[in-house]
Amino acid sequence: MIFLRFGLVYFLTAVIDYAVFWVGLRATGGGILAAQIAGRAASIPFNYLAVRSKVFASTARHEETAPKYIALYAVAFVLSYLMIRLLSDAFAASWPA
Repeated sequence: MIFLRFGLVYFLTAVIDYAVFWVGLRATGGGILAAQIAGRAASIPFNYLAVRSKVFASTARHEETAPKYIALYAVAFVLSYLMIRLLSDAFAASWPA
């Protein structure tokens, strides 16, 4: 059951992230970094709270869990941004499509 909850939370997180990212690309005329920051800023609170409460049913204090979560998300953000840049440069993608 935990995998179903985990998958659903991450699916919904991705929907929020990509929807805001796409709007951000349109609004900035293709600014990948700004669009990605907007997408992550919109999806992080939902993901953190949903994973913490619905997936893992954690009762740990936010002061303990939030910094670890934010550090992990920061690493994922950097890797994601680098992959987007690499792929868009490699395929000469123009943003927004």
